[in-house]
Amino acid sequence: MDSPSGIHPERIRVGGIKISPELAQYIYTRPSNNRCGLQSALEKIASLNINISYLTLSSATDSISTSFCVAADNLSTVQGILHSTSDISDQVEIIPSVGSLTLFPHRNSMFMLGRVLKLFGNHNLKIYGICTSISALTLITDFSQLNQAITALEEIVELPENHSPFRQEFQIRQIGQ
Repeated sequence: MDSPSGIHPERIRVGGIKISPELAQYIYTRPSNNRCGLQSALEKIASLNINISYLTLSSATDSISTSFCVAADNLSTVQGILHSTSDISDQVEIIPSVGSLTLFPHRNSMFMLGRVLKLFGNHNLKIYGICTSISALTLITDFSQLNQAITALEEIVELPENHSPFRQEFQIRQIGQ
């Protein structure tokens, strides 16, 4: 959507951008005709009060893929759970250092989604996952690229003057009941 005169196209107003602490991403892919072997592992993760901050499922004709992220501090614990609770370890890809970048509000805008995807491509920023709702657009990328992604996004988004910090100032941790 380049403008003819070379001037940057209109920037998109958003209410804010949040980036996560460092996460680990697990991608479990199985043939669509095989039973899901992830359930017991997810139950064990939940029993240890490990927060799953991102979870998506996608299905194709011949395969089903489930992707989830947990705090990077839990990488070895979750990896151990996946190896010990099921026979799926050879079907799980682990990306040890990712982060989520969330734009608010998304307003279900395909225009914004397209501009963000093009921007990430133009800046060689990896995308390992996308999740969208009416209120938010979340991308999973390399943790080391989050600041570069924020800088790139400033080309196409306009933040309010009083936007909150990009990173959480405190860590939320789930505790048992």
